[in-house]
Amino acid sequence: MIQRTPEQRSQYELRLKAQRDDQARLQHARAEGEAKGRAEGELAGQIKLLCQLLGKETSSLDGMS
Repeated sequence: MIQRTPEQRSQYELRLKAQRDDQARLQHARAEGEAKGRAEGELAGQIKLLCQLLGKETSSLDGMS
């Protein structure tokens, strides 16, 4: 890479930056999705617990989104 022209080196560095940016976006989106899934799972668990405490049927809640 050292023997490349300044223009080629610049293009190479821009490609690397773009790849890193894409990777960071994917990691952020994945982390957001996991957090949302955990929150929804906790809420569903709390609803089921409440229904059990109230003596209500929870089978109708299994398909909740």
